[in-house]
Amino acid sequence: QLQVSSAGIDRHCDEALMAIEDNLGSCNRLLEGRSREISFLERRLQSLQQRRQELLQDPTGAGSSAEATLLRADKEMSQLQVAVETREKVIRLLNGDVRSA
Repeated sequence: QLQVSSAGIDRHCDEALMAIEDNLGSCNRLLEGRSREISFLERRLQSLQQRRQELLQDPTGAGSSAEATLLRADKEMSQLQVAVETREKVIRLLNGDVRSA
């Protein structure tokens, strides 16, 4: 009877370990996806910043059109920066969850 009980405990431990491994794999996939998204957003932000600088240094004096474009780019850049910061926070939280699992 002790062997049967021990086998049952072993089986439950194996199932629990498999569930933990599945959860860790899922968390890793989420982290990888978030990292790719953050990299994309950072590249986009850098591109917008570069474009903004180019518009600011435009010698043609495109006037209000350039200003409107800059304002739109500035707004998008701010939104992207907030998105990057949010994603970084999510990654920190997921890392904490993975460490505690």
